[in-house]
Amino acid sequence: VTKVIANKGQNLSSLTHDSSGYVIAVGGEKGLVRQYDIRYSSHLMEVQHPYKLPIKTIKYHEASRNLLSLDSKIIKIYNKDSGKSFTNIESKHGMNDLELYQNSGLLIVPNETVRIGTYFIPELGPAPKWCPFVENITEELEEELNPTVYDEYKFLTREDLEAISATHMIGTKNLKSYLHGFLMRIKLYNKLKKASNPFEYEEYRKEKIEKKLEEQRKTRIVLKEK
Repeated sequence: VTKVIANKGQNLSSLTHDSSGYVIAVGGEKGLVRQYDIRYSSHLMEVQHPYKLPIKTIKYHEASRNLLSLDSKIIKIYNKDSGKSFTNIESKHGMNDLELYQNSGLLIVPNETVRIGTYFIPELGPAPKWCPFVENITEELEEELNPTVYDEYKFLTREDLEAISATHMIGTKNLKSYLHGFLMRIKLYNKLKKASNPFEYEEYRKEKIEKKLEEQRKTRIVLKEK
C-alpha cells in the first residue's frame, strides 16, 4: 500500500476516507493532495496547494461532492471527482485544523489566534438548525453588495494566471483570493496581458477604441440644413 500511495515521493501528512470506505484522500508534506480508490492501482485526482506546505487536514463534504484540504495558510475547496476549484479561503493567522458541521455550509477552523475561525459558505450547504440567523445575515449582505466594488479588478482563475505568467503572484498583495480564483487590478492585468501576448493585446485595444468611437458617433446631434 505504501508503494501505491507514494504522492510523488512526499511524506504523507494527512489521510481521510469518504463514506463508502473505498475512496481515500492523502496529503503530502509539500502540499500535494491525491485521491485514490483502493480497488485501483493509480490515483483518481490530484490538487497542488500553492504554498507547498504540509497538508494538515482533509475533509469530504458529501452533499456538495467537494473535497476540502488545509495547510497553515490556505483552505482549498474543489470537486472531488474532477479537482475543479470551487473556492479558496486564506487567513493571516496560521490555520491548524478544519471541522465541518455535518453537510452544512459551516466551517470551523482552529488557528493561531484567540478566536476560532468560522466561515459560512451557502453554496456548500445550509446553515445548521441551531444558528439559522447566519442565513439571514448572508441574505442581507447580498442585498447590500455594491456591484461597482470590483469595477477596478479583473477576476482570474489559476489557468488565467498561467496564461499571463502570473502564478508567482499568488499569496502577494497583487492578488486577492475570491470565490474559485483571484482578483487583480485591471491596470496590472492589462500590463501583464500585453507583455505575454503584445499582438493580441494590440488587437484588443484597437477594438475597444473603435467601439468607443462608434458609440460617440451614435450620440452626436446632426444638424439638418433648412
